[in-house]
Amino acid sequence: AIMEIQERKSGKIYSLSSTTAIPEWLSERSRRNLAKRDSQYRHRVTLLQDLEMPVASTKVRQSPDGRFLIVGGTYSPRIRCYELSEMSMKFERYLDSEVVDLLILGEDYGKFAILGADRTVSIHAPYGNHATIRLPTFGRAMAYEKTTCDLLVVSSGKRISSGSMAAGQQATGEVYRFNLDEGRFSEPLAFPSALRQKKVVDGDDARVLQLGGSCIAVSPTHALTAIGAEDGTVRFWDNRVPLGHGPSDNHLSPFLNLDVASATSGYGFFDDATNSGFPGEVTSICFDSSGLHMCAGTRGGNV
Repeated sequence: AIMEIQERKSGKIYSLSSTTAIPEWLSERSRRNLAKRDSQYRHRVTLLQDLEMPVASTKVRQSPDGRFLIVGGTYSPRIRCYELSEMSMKFERYLDSEVVDLLILGEDYGKFAILGADRTVSIHAPYGNHATIRLPTFGRAMAYEKTTCDLLVVSSGKRISSGSMAAGQQATGEVYRFNLDEGRFSEPLAFPSALRQKKVVDGDDARVLQLGGSCIAVSPTHALTAIGAEDGTVRFWDNRVPLGHGPSDNHLSPFLNLDVASATSGYGFFDDATNSGFPGEVTSICFDSSGLHMCAGTRGGNV
């Protein structure tokens, strides 16, 4: 059996620590041989010590080498790093603001970035906070583009008034690009917003401007960046396009727009009476390991 289970009138009690203890001096080769011969050892349950937060955890990331786990939580805002081979916490650091997103930049815990709720991006090293970057607007998600060494941050965007819309003014969302090799901001990726129908309090339909980005993903096999936005559109940029010198450069604008909101309209479990926002908003996006397929999720519960 995987674990011992005791029956009580109130329910079942699962004993997670009832497995046989293994001596510390046992070599890694002996442990592998034991796992081949002993099925109980092979199916044992091992607890990761101190894997908890005082109130809640907001982000969990595993390092690419599979050895470390970095968790962001609250309250107070903090991060905790766990070494999986030792099954214990390696270090804990307190932060000035809550963690919005967490991104591991290297193969282990040696270099990672934290997007804070106070419009900052903190770059951390093994010894602590290495540098802090201030953003023009609030960020929502991050991604790292290895071919250009750009740290991409999706911003919340700026909404424009009805009068400005009537005057023909067009607002654009932005994706900030901070080059970690040069240590400076590059020209941001820009995209125009789309008009969507949204229920208002009095029950009438109003045309509102859904602007900001919600999520971001970079293909693991080629330099293709995908942004999911509030207006229900997934936009794609190809970072292999040569850089120009003008504000209307092609590499700063998306080469493809995928309208997810129209494809998922009428489906899902979004309730206008109890939820705010646009049901077609793309809230999650990712590529598969080949980089040829992509998955997007909406606020309305569609994938």
